[in-house]
Amino acid sequence: MNFLNSLYRSLFDIDWLRAKRSAAWWPTFGFLLVVVSFITVLRVGPLLAFIAPRALETVEQKFSAEAPDFSLIMENGVLRTEKIPQPYTFKQEVKTDQETSQFTLLIDTVTTSTVDISSLIADKENDMALFLGATGFSYYDPTAQEVIFEKYTDVPNGTITKDQITNGIAKFRSTYLVPFLLAVGLGLIVAMYVVRL
Repeated sequence: MNFLNSLYRSLFDIDWLRAKRSAAWWPTFGFLLVVVSFITVLRVGPLLAFIAPRALETVEQKFSAEAPDFSLIMENGVLRTEKIPQPYTFKQEVKTDQETSQFTLLIDTVTTSTVDISSLIADKENDMALFLGATGFSYYDPTAQEVIFEKYTDVPNGTITKDQITNGIAKFRSTYLVPFLLAVGLGLIVAMYVVRL
């Protein structure tokens, strides 16, 4: 039981780890921690390296095929759209092993009032909804079971198009995904080294 308690505290309490370096069992514990971390990197690394590119490719293909051509333009805290009918509603079923939930996206930058998106939620514990309006957005948080509204006041001016998003996903997948996964692996190795000190 003491070992499990020590393992648990080692995950977040750096000062406790430093104090325990002089203990007789520290070299064994440190070695065990390094071995467990190394095995985790070996098991999870290839999984991420093979699954992440396929998942991103699926997202890119699905987004490219199903999303309409659009432009979202932000000017001085006000959102407007081009090339998309208003209001635009997108619904996607999300299936897991245990349950099925639904994600709903509603874009309406023409209506000046805030839409109550709780009416879009069928299952209060699992479904999610996002509303993009002219002056702010709201989303339904299933964990808190409440609607949260935010204004665009801090969002910088700019334009986002469907092509930019599709090209961004493709560029990340082809250029940045492998360095990102290597950085995560290197970060884990550095963390093991710091713990070992």
